[in-house]
Formats: sequence, structure tokens, C-alpha cells
Amino acid sequence: MRRRDFIGCAAALVALLAASAAADEPRATGFVAPSFVPNVRRIESNAPTRALLRGANDSLPSRWDSREHGCLTPVKNQGQVGSCWSFASYAVLETQMLKAGRGEYEFSVKNMVNLHGFKNKPNEGGDYNMSEAYLLRWNGPVAETNDVYVMTTNNWTSSPVLPPILHVQHVVWTPEFGTSADATNELKAAIREYGAVATTVGWFFDQNYGASNTYYNVAITNVNHGITAVGWDDNFPASAFAQTPPSNGAWLIKNSWGNYGGDGGYFWISYWDVTFGHDGAPTVFIPAGDDESYDVVRGYDRLGVVYDVTTKYKDDPLAAYDLQASVFTSSWNEELAAVGVHSSFYPNPYEIFIYTNVTKGAATPVEGGVLACRQTGTLTHAGFTTVHLDSPIKLADTNAFAVIYRQTGTERSTCVSCTKKDNAYPTNYPGTCYVGYVTEAGTDDWLDAFYEGKRLNEDDVSWATCIKAYTRFATRAPAADAPAEQDEGAAMMADLEANAWPWFHETAETFGAAANAVGANGRTLWANWILGLDPANADVRDISLSIDLSLGVPRVFWNPVLPDRTYTLYGCDSLSPAASWYIVPTNELDTTSARFFRLSIGQQQ
Repeated sequence: MRRRDFIGCAAALVALLAASAAADEPRATGFVAPSFVPNVRRIESNAPTRALLRGANDSLPSRWDSREHGCLTPVKNQGQVGSCWSFASYAVLETQMLKAGRGEYEFSVKNMVNLHGFKNKPNEGGDYNMSEAYLLRWNGPVAETNDVYVMTTNNWTSSPVLPPILHVQHVVWTPEFGTSADATNELKAAIREYGAVATTVGWFFDQNYGASNTYYNVAITNVNHGITAVGWDDNFPASAFAQTPPSNGAWLIKNSWGNYGGDGGYFWISYWDVTFGHDGAPTVFIPAGDDESYDVVRGYDRLGVVYDVTTKYKDDPLAAYDLQASVFTSSWNEELAAVGVHSSFYPNPYEIFIYTNVTKGAATPVEGGVLACRQTGTLTHAGFTTVHLDSPIKLADTNAFAVIYRQTGTERSTCVSCTKKDNAYPTNYPGTCYVGYVTEAGTDDWLDAFYEGKRLNEDDVSWATCIKAYTRFATRAPAADAPAEQDEGAAMMADLEANAWPWFHETAETFGAAANAVGANGRTLWANWILGLDPANADVRDISLSIDLSLGVPRVFWNPVLPDRTYTLYGCDSLSPAASWYIVPTNELDTTSARFFRLSIGQQQ
């Protein structure tokens, strides 16, 4: 029998385990049961084939060991920090890089633990939803050598915001154990396909950790540790466990405790363990393929999926809605190449509609717009999918466009992201996120998420659709009005990092700056942020500019006070009004990772 009353005490348990670890119990755990656990399932009526089981008659081998296929990176050691969830996430992503022939990587766990965006502190644990949110908004991964891990929170330090060395474009969920009769086969198929899957277990040192690298929890049903499943053996002897399970069979696990246990950091968990694969969907993170090179990601779901309304609130009207939509604003010289969507089940047939030139802030996402694309397809796995558009769509400069995702099969999965009351800023704004349904008359009926959306929980402020838009820069020729010495963005960011670290950190953290990022007009002009230059008088260097981040949204302050005129500042257009200044446009900060625009700042009258 499983329990879900562990969430409140999980952080305390992590701290207790870390503090009381003895010589034979030397490691922390750190997985905290998430608030969102997707109801992953396969919909038989939607399609005849499986994504991973490769057909109804697929025969899985009785034994699999990914170590024998050369796709696993070395076992790491989390020490006394509750970071197992991040180690497991990166064990999976590193395996995907090896399988893709892209070499051996070691990603920075410390960077993810510090910058995931949630309230959890380094030793308060985490879950795979946090990993997914961090990776899908392109905060990471970054290289371990650029943000080195430490083994205890006694000497823990903050992390810089760095450009990711790759982009994660797909996330695969398999069924949580205990929710599907086929969960075992789905996990086996995922291990065979991907080499490694991040999953969970309840690890308690008094629960039969055998001398022969075996573990079998027979009693305590709480989940507290993130691990990586890398194989199985249906015939692994039951007699190898300290307490004999009802039958043979075990999962091969890659842990994050160094060589603890004696088999290079690997051990076997009985099929009969009462916690394995619970309190979170086993997860795979997949890097971008050769055809998935994008310059910009936009999305209002900064903290990822918080609810699947369809399963958590079955009686809520939102659960039956066919349509979800997000409205974004383009920059200069961009083309829309792909969109990203979530689903808790598969196969899931869909339609994608793109409308350009829409009216942002209107009652519907399509008001005033022109249909630029209608594309159909089927999501072949549960989780997050990047859908490539058949033909890129050229976006007019600073133009609002709508991405609409419609599920056309027999069921719905309405994944949304929510802002909590104690967050400093909302995830979306009026007229940016919608849900809707197709009426019997064939028309679309829309609901604005910010104005009209019913709170899904008493602590929620607003909710946002989990839709992302991926664009590429169509041209990269420098604009004629750019001072020539500012064309090299990489050199500028490198100079800031070396000589003005607070500026580099705050600039990068706020606007997703990257040393190799260029503006949509072909240039990155970060000098203007630091010096407050007016391009009409670029030699003036006595104007300072500061950015206040205390409210979670940047506010700009100038010193000295500028003459009563409008200045043009080259940078990101995503600022909110300060107390005495008027900045346009606004309300775009958390929708993108790298947009650099021209904007005007003038003293408010």
C-alpha cells in the first residue's frame, strides 16, 4: 500500500539522513515527492502501435545491461547534498549524448540545483519536474568545469547563469509504477531504447541492503531517492537479497554515491520493492537533434507543468477543453520553426495552428490574425515533444503571433503551469494564454487564462498554457544604425565576465544572455546596458545604468537623470516600468531566453 503523505516531511528526512550518516551509511538522498505526477498511459483507441514497445508482438529480452552497450558515463558522488534527482537527470542526458555519438559530457549538477527556479534550497531535495523546467527553458545544461560541484552544503556557493552547451527538446515519461499493468514493460522498453531512465526508490538503510549489491525495501512506502535504471534481469536470484522476495527478478541501478556498495556504484533492486518507480513518472531527457537548432525559445511555463487538469481536476470544465493557445511577440528577422507541447498519454493526435498579426491582449488568441499554418500529426510518447513545422513561418518585426494546440483524439491532457501567491511575478499576462473548445457549430470558444481562469488551487494566482515556440534568426546582417565597435557580442560578454561580474551575472540571469547569442537583428549590444549609451552620441560614457531584481522582474534606473527626451537603448525589450520611468514595450520578460531589441526609454511626464 502506497502513501502520499510524505511531501511535507521529505525535506526533514533528507536533512536527517545527511546529518546522521555514519561510516556504513555515508550518503544523502534528496528526492522529494512532487506535486505533479502525470497519469502516463497509452490510449489503445488512438493508434495501433506503441512508441517504445515497437508493436503488439514485441518481445523484450529477459536481461539487459546498458553497461555492456557502452552508453553510460562514470558514476558520480553527490556527497552530503540532497541532489540525487539532478544526478539522475544528468546521468540520463549524458547517456543520450553518448548514444547519439556526440561524445562524453559531464554536466553541472550544482548549476541545476541552484538555478532550477523553485523554492527548494540545495539540501531540501527536488524532483524531475524541476529538472525538466530548468532544461526546457534553456537555463542548462552547463559544463561541470564551469560550475564545479561540492560535496557538502558547508562550502556550497552560488552559481553563475551561463549559456547552455546544448538544448533539451524532448522529454519522455513512462507510467508511474502502480498506475499501469504495463508499467514494467514500458520501463524496460525505455531502458532498451534510451539506455538510462531517471526513476525513484525509497532508500532506508535498515531495509535489507545486501552485501551482494542488492536492495529490497519490503516495508517503508515513502519515496526519497532519485536513481537511474539502466537494466534488468528477470532471472536475478531472489536468494541474493537479504530478505528473500517472492520471486526472482531485479532492476540494475546506477546510483550517485560513488563506489558505495562495491560494484562501481551499481546495485540491483528487487522487482518486489514497494517503492521503486513510484511518486514520479520515470523520465528521459533527450537533447536536440541535428534538425533542431533554434535561436530562441518562448514560453509562459517557466516552472514547467504544475497540473494536468484532466487528471487532477476531472470535474473542472477546463479538463474537457480541446484547445490551448499562447500569444507571443516576435523580434526582428525571426522565423517560427517549431512548437513544443506536453501530453500525459500517447498516441495523441493533434492539430497545430499558427496565426500571425494577431491582436495581443484580445478576447481570443486569433483576433485580427491570419492563418499561416495548419499542421496535423500524432504525439508518439508521453511527456514533452518538439513539433517541427513543415515550413518555417517568417514573422513580421515585433508582430504578435498565436500558437494553438488542439487535441483531436479520444482523450485530453491539459497541462498548465501556475504561479503561486508567494512568487514575485505572474507567469503570463492578460491576453497571452487561453484554453478553448470547438463548439457543435464548428466555432472556437475561448477562455482567457489570466482574467477568467478559475484558480486550480487556493494558492494559485494565475495559470499558463505549457506551449513553447522556437524560432531561428532569418538573417544576421548587422543593422546600419549599430555602432560598429559593438557588433561582437561574444567579446562583450567575455569582457563583462572578467571585469564586471555583478553586471554579467545580473544581465545574464535576467535576460538569458549567452556569450554566443546575437540579436535578432544580427548583433548583441550589451555595451548599451552597461554604459547607457545613446547611439547618436556613442562617445558619452558617463551615464550609469542599474537593474533592480528584487521583485523578480527587472527595473531600470539611470544616473544621472537624463534630459527630458527619449533615448534609444539597444538590448532586450523585456523590462517593466520603474517608479519614475516609462519603458516600452513591457510584459515580455519570462517568455523567451534570448531576445535582443531596440527600445525607447524616456522620463515619465
